[in-house]
Amino acid sequence: MAVLARKINHILLVFPPMLNIDYTNNACEIPLGVASLAAYMMDKVEIHVLDSCQEGYHHKEEISEKMIRFGLSYQDITRRVEELKPELVGFSCIFSHQFPMIRTMVDMVKKLDPQIITVAGGSHPSMLPERALRTTQLDYLVIGEGELALLRLVDALSGKGSVAEIPGLAFRDNGQIRINPGTEYIKDLDQLPFPARDLFKVEEYFKINVPMATLSRSPRSLNVISSRGCPYRCGFCCSTIHWGHRYRMRSPENVLDELEALKSRFLIEEFKFVDDNLTFNGRHARAIVKGIIERKLNLQWNTPNGISPWTLNREVLELMKAAGCYEITLAIESGDPKVIKDLVGKPLDLEQTREVVKMMRELGIGSNAFFIIGFPTETLEQVMNTINYALSLDLDRCYIFNYVPLPGTPLAKLAIERGRLNADFDFEASSNYLVPQLCLSEVPPGELMKIYRSAFWKINLGFLFRHPVLFFKKYLNSLASHPEYILKIFRSILRQYQHKPG
Repeated sequence: MAVLARKINHILLVFPPMLNIDYTNNACEIPLGVASLAAYMMDKVEIHVLDSCQEGYHHKEEISEKMIRFGLSYQDITRRVEELKPELVGFSCIFSHQFPMIRTMVDMVKKLDPQIITVAGGSHPSMLPERALRTTQLDYLVIGEGELALLRLVDALSGKGSVAEIPGLAFRDNGQIRINPGTEYIKDLDQLPFPARDLFKVEEYFKINVPMATLSRSPRSLNVISSRGCPYRCGFCCSTIHWGHRYRMRSPENVLDELEALKSRFLIEEFKFVDDNLTFNGRHARAIVKGIIERKLNLQWNTPNGISPWTLNREVLELMKAAGCYEITLAIESGDPKVIKDLVGKPLDLEQTREVVKMMRELGIGSNAFFIIGFPTETLEQVMNTINYALSLDLDRCYIFNYVPLPGTPLAKLAIERGRLNADFDFEASSNYLVPQLCLSEVPPGELMKIYRSAFWKINLGFLFRHPVLFFKKYLNSLASHPEYILKIFRSILRQYQHKPG
């Protein structure tokens, strides 16, 4: 096997630094995946957590003309390992761009003590386990959901069981890479303890106050997730693959109990649902929302991770508004019917979505939306259909992303089949969703960039002129706590026009 068995008494779980465009805001939130793993394991072994992004939030290193890395330095992370002396270090890898950092950190940990067992999990290693092991000194990879596999691995390393029998585990066996088939998924999510947020420096997140999408009405805000997975199979998304094409929900009572606990323990005034598909099951969503009202939680909340528009109607929206929802982000992706059908793969109705945006405006719920341009094989006409559709909606904010291929996804495979990507494409180097770098659509990157920056500012500055009172009401708290945002806005405008794809 990769390493000799040894008793595991202490574990360190690490969330790596992040890459970002140098002129945008660096989001910093408790990593719920790490917090959930920690909660599941903490009554079995001693658990420590290290969120590199939070603890090194103000440490930034320039990676290229366009990109920075923020978070603790490699030396600081290694120093923490040396201080804690864990027998096992686990790395969370949500994004492909984090994996080169994990590779470096593993090398440094192994140099510190070759007997420290190193493990990684998350979307990237789950999609590319063989490549991930082949290019690192990692001892093990956990594929898909991590709690059961990590616990079984710790038991096996401590002499209770065999790694060969753990589903969804990848490792080296006599010099050969072995990938155990299958993944164990927890059937009843209510069996999971609430994420171990107490292990993190929660008050520091409140001080930083830069959540996903950067907007919060109160700095005392935490993320919550009521389900795992997504029933849809969008061509660009690897999340549904990571969760095994399964959609599982916590009971409404369990979610509400967690919200009550967060309010009592951390005095939160706001929370954010970060589900992949919060409202897919209407009965489940309505039960949670009604419970928020009935328990008189008096919390504000929004959905920065995107909601399927076709799951919303006036009844649901009115209920959400009554329960404290002040903003919904809609996962629209495209304004071209053929792209939606053939590439995105969503049951999206553009006219029904338009009506949802109108209802949100009437009810006083803020409206954000996600769009993607530059899909493989997408034409200029289809790109402009998306832009024109986005412009036609009365949105508060519009996020227009450049398509970036993710490992294991249908669209990445399509790009390889069409010769737009090499079969050995380096997904780790492809992380820039704002500046087009790959020629995957029929529109050259330079032209995509011009289209993107023109539409982005027309829509987002347009909100200021269409609804000035709402604009300042929406962003006043964020600008008051982070006045540097104003400078970043102007820097962003300047840099958008300076950047050239490549």
